This record gives sequence, structure tokens and C-alpha cells, in this order.
Amino acid sequence: MIVATIVALAVGLVVGHWVFPSSTSSAPQATQPGASTAPTSGAVGGPHGPAKIVQGVPSGYSHDQAGAATAGVNAVQLVLNIAHGQADSATASKTWTASNADEAARKVLATAPDASSDNQTSKVPASTRVTAYSDASATVEIWVLSVGSTSGVGGTTAAADWSTHTVRLTWENGDWKVSSLRASKGPKPGDGSPAPVTTPLTNGLYTYYIN
Repeated sequence: MIVATIVALAVGLVVGHWVFPSSTSSAPQATQPGASTAPTSGAVGGPHGPAKIVQGVPSGYSHDQAGAATAGVNAVQLVLNIAHGQADSATASKTWTASNADEAARKVLATAPDASSDNQTSKVPASTRVTAYSDASATVEIWVLSVGSTSGVGGTTAAADWSTHTVRLTWENGDWKVSSLRASKGPKPGDGSPAPVTTPLTNGLYTYYIN
């Protein structure tokens, strides 16, 4: 039993070192009292990306469908983290904006967080698929569960919602860049509508969270 425990701990340390950032240098960020601060910069080494995180912004994806799928999911998470002040908008704009990006994508990647907002939301990918792919571009569809809470009159309100995000990507300068971001409501499980995505999360998909 003792030997098995030691082996399990050793394997866990090796896997943790491979998946999570090895550098903890970070830019100052506002945190809530009692909240832990996660590293916002460093090497990651996911199998299809991201290869690194700088100022809370991931980058470095493989030039294949799995890399595009991972980039698409991370793009959805990145927009939310920018809004929460957990990723630097200037770095995101420089790193993620494709040369052919539409105005909406440029704006959402470059917009500074709203300090007055008390909305705390997390977006969790339920499934994803690449609906179009070439060496130059890709379209990724992600079915997302959003869970959040906001303070208001009478206390805190919690809510969950489902949406479908379509991310169009362009391969430029050795990485996937965002050309456009679109989101539509639903479908919600149990409402009688078929899910837009039935393929499980792509093998090797890496999702990142900056808390």
C-alpha cells in the first residue's frame, strides 16, 4: 500500500509538471479577498496547445484540426477572461486578432474589463467539432454551458445557460488567429431540440482557466 501510494504521487507530480505552467512570473491582477492567484504567464505544453500563457493570454497551437479545436475553445474562454480582468486585452488583441478579423472580433479582443461589473461567469465547453478545415483556415463550433452569479437587489442570483459558439480561425504567423466570433442561444438539454454538436471533446483538447 505504501509503495503504491508513493508511485501514484510520483506519477501525479510528473503529469502536473507537464500540463501546468512551469513559470510563475505574472502581471499584477486584482483578486477578490481570500481568492488564490493562479500563474498568468509561463510554459504550458498541451499536446495541441496552448504552448504558453502570457499575461493570462494563451497562444501556440498545433497546425491541425485538434489544434484549431483547442484554439476555438480557448478563444471563447479568453473573451470572458478579458471581461473579468484576468487576461490582458492588449496582449490578446496582438496575439489573437487575424489580419482579416471582422470589427466585432477586433473589439471584443481589445476591450478593457469593466471594473463596475459584478457578474461572475464561467464558460465550460460541453462538446466541440471542426465544421470546416484547411491549412489556411478553420471553423470551430462549441456547445457551451455558462454558469454565473450576479449581485443585485435581494442578494445573489445564480443562473445557468446553454449557447452555441462559432469561431472562425485563420492560420497566420505560425498560430491560429480569430477572424470572427459568433454566439447563439441554446439548445438547452431537455427542450426537445437536438444538440448542435454530438462529437465528444476533441482528443487532446486543452481548456485553460485563470482564477
